[in-house]
Amino acid sequence: MKCNNCGHEVKNTLLYCPVCNEPVQIVPDYNPLEDVLAAQIKVGINDNEDMEPPRPPKRELSDREKRRRMEIRRAQRRKRKLTVLSIIGVILALIIGTIIFLYQNSYAGQIGKGNRLLKEQEYKKAEEPFRNALSKNDTKNSAYIGLSKAYIGQNDLGSAEKMFEDAILKYPQNVPIYEAFLDFYLDTKQEEKISELLEKCDPEILSDLKQYISERPVFSLAEDAIFDEVQELSLKSDYDIYYTTDDTKPTTSSLKYKEPLLLHEGQNIIRAISVNPKGIPSLEVKKVYTIEFPVQDAPAVVPSTGQYDVDMMIEVTVPEGYTAYYTTDNTMPSAASKKYNGPIAMPEGNTLFSVILIDARGRLSNVTKRNYELIKE
Repeated sequence: MKCNNCGHEVKNTLLYCPVCNEPVQIVPDYNPLEDVLAAQIKVGINDNEDMEPPRPPKRELSDREKRRRMEIRRAQRRKRKLTVLSIIGVILALIIGTIIFLYQNSYAGQIGKGNRLLKEQEYKKAEEPFRNALSKNDTKNSAYIGLSKAYIGQNDLGSAEKMFEDAILKYPQNVPIYEAFLDFYLDTKQEEKISELLEKCDPEILSDLKQYISERPVFSLAEDAIFDEVQELSLKSDYDIYYTTDDTKPTTSSLKYKEPLLLHEGQNIIRAISVNPKGIPSLEVKKVYTIEFPVQDAPAVVPSTGQYDVDMMIEVTVPEGYTAYYTTDNTMPSAASKKYNGPIAMPEGNTLFSVILIDARGRLSNVTKRNYELIKE
């Protein structure tokens, strides 16, 4: 039979369970004689109801058995602990794996992957993660910066420039993208393109890009003006100014402006730029100035036309900067004619004297003509 308390298999001869020491309830097959005996026993029990049935004494465990059972309990606890830790480890691994997967496929994860490939100089492979990042968010500048470096590594500056141009066309007021574009020009030594880009930039964001702006130099004289005397030209800017006077494009290797320029007779072509502290040149300013001194009128000649009967000297007034040329046969004088070096004796007979003035630039004055007739008696 089994103990009703702990379920242990108990021999029929035992009144108490050897495991839990609880009384065993015995239910034998029905027998009328046993009912009579039970009644008599019950009477006896009632007479002695204060007496508890004797229980078998608990078996005293040996030290060895105690240690053995303690080790078993410790092993069971360790097993339960290891099981719990294993479950926690699996859960943590799943969580960490999920986080890593989400990170690797996030914007930041793709940027990190692309930057690692750049560091390894795997420029072509780096394009893909940066493009993936752009597909997730194309308003941040880090993906554009990374992709431009991948292009630079492959010496493909055109693709990088096209990428930035498309980006600012899509987001014309995105300052970080503009900064990335401008830094790309600086990194690739294309500073001259920065002012061209800012010239077309949305005016509302120029205040956020001040460090890239280089204003054009200001000229003190009006453009394409014509003057009749030597002029002084001043250039003004908050930054260094570089200029040329031979109609070539100015660069930082050109003449550096230090003091006003003196414009001389003829055509003066001045081209200038200013360069800010970042080394960014402004857009060029080109102006043309012409200095034309007034041409002298026909030269003064003495004596005047007439008949003379005594020797006469013909004199021509030659202003500074001019040379006089003359003929005596009524032909048009030129630089190929006789040069006037001083008073000329009037020839006898009839003379048609013509003279002009020519300046250093070859400009001719009007002609002065005299008709002389010298008759001596």
